[in-house]
Amino acid sequence: MLIDINPQIIERLITEFEFKPRGDHLREGRCPSCGKKTLWTWKNKPGMIQCNRTNNCQWQATSKELFPDLFENLNKKYPATKENPTQTADVYLSLIRGFNPDKIRGWYEQGKYWHPKGDKGTATVRFYLDDAKTVMWERLIDDVTITNEDGSQEVRNKNFKGKFRGLWWQPPGLKIEEKDVIYWCEGILDAIALNLNGLKAVAIMSSGTFPHEAIKPHLGKNITWVIALDNDATGRRCLKKHAAKLKELGEKVAAAISSDSDDKQDWNDLHKAGKLTADDIKYYRHLGRVELAENYIKKAFVLWEYNRKKTFFVYTFNNSTYSFKIDPTEYEKAVVKEHEIDPLTAEKKAFTHASVIKEIASFKMDFLYFQQPDNGEDGQYFFRFNFSNKAPEVQLPFPGKTFGGAGDFKKAVMHKTPSALFTGSTKELDYLYKNWMTRIPKIVRTLDYTGFDRTSGAYVYADYAVEQGKILKLNKESFFQLQNVLLDHNLCPLRRC
Repeated sequence: MLIDINPQIIERLITEFEFKPRGDHLREGRCPSCGKKTLWTWKNKPGMIQCNRTNNCQWQATSKELFPDLFENLNKKYPATKENPTQTADVYLSLIRGFNPDKIRGWYEQGKYWHPKGDKGTATVRFYLDDAKTVMWERLIDDVTITNEDGSQEVRNKNFKGKFRGLWWQPPGLKIEEKDVIYWCEGILDAIALNLNGLKAVAIMSSGTFPHEAIKPHLGKNITWVIALDNDATGRRCLKKHAAKLKELGEKVAAAISSDSDDKQDWNDLHKAGKLTADDIKYYRHLGRVELAENYIKKAFVLWEYNRKKTFFVYTFNNSTYSFKIDPTEYEKAVVKEHEIDPLTAEKKAFTHASVIKEIASFKMDFLYFQQPDNGEDGQYFFRFNFSNKAPEVQLPFPGKTFGGAGDFKKAVMHKTPSALFTGSTKELDYLYKNWMTRIPKIVRTLDYTGFDRTSGAYVYADYAVEQGKILKLNKESFFQLQNVLLDHNLCPLRRC
């Protein structure tokens, strides 16, 4: 049963945003940010609504953010019945996760969760990791808030039973055979997403646990294990740890990463967005090869091999920054020469001969956001620095004039922190700046007061903010991530003063 609420979403978009049907799209919706009639979305898949003034407005929101009531209270709207005892779970998997329940029948059950100190009970989607059903993981369909004896509260959205360490979850009926390619996901719902897109995937349940028991029957069978954990810092660290362990066992290892940044994006998200095509997977596997590169030279080779038209680029490895350039003509000559000596190593030797790689910075520098003061003063670019000498991570602001030339930039970073040295050229700095601005930057407003902010409708204080009755803490980048309450649901970050 695939629940379709698109007609309700479309009706609300037409009523509240003045959309008009135009072929396969809805267009001419009034943007709540810029006021122009420039909103658009797909008619058959109105999951993301966005303004097409990408250079001036950049507003976007999901239908779930705009109309949360359509996605809530599934326990009450779709309770289990005698005819369909898994109806609530079916609707959750369909509506929230984008799965067709009919394609995964027998993979899950509908359970119930109740805690004596919880604010409510809820149906669950339950999965078993063993045939005896002694090890279980379930996703709570409604979050449950538990009040502890000391008055503190925790929000729970999942529940375990039994010991899963050393095990993995795999779809019932999945056969792992010789020479297979098996993906390791962190969570069950991500493994389901990959399986529904034609891949064989298992869930190891936690990024840091190695499935030493589950893998035993499959060792020595020429299987390629593709580690496809979450793309955050923890997932990337555990990827390398598991890869080393698998190599010790004599197994073939590869990796897949869902994004070239550490902004959270899991396989279920990509499934819902229709971004798990064969070409997409090829790109995610490329990102995995980049992540597994053993040194800065091998990483340069992997990056160049994926796109040989790119003869110059700047990249990072182990918290240092490098520049790369290659002479295609010299490379072709060297390939012919080296091929006569040893065809197996000809390409890599020719690459070494024709390329120049040099370290240009003793740090890795990640652009975080642009800070725009309310008082009209010049804004600043905020960056996160990680250093090759293992000095503590810092976040630093720079005015725009810093990036006018390599000399200005070198002086600025040396002034800000003694661990930073930049020896690159203005051309290399320009490449870095362009790469930082590839994604639409976050614009962070500053307040020169504490208390009520009329624009966002939130109360903002030094260390916390209150929005719609919820207390928000500073995020890891030291600002408050608020949602605008003026119906547009546009993300409006505020940095504390």
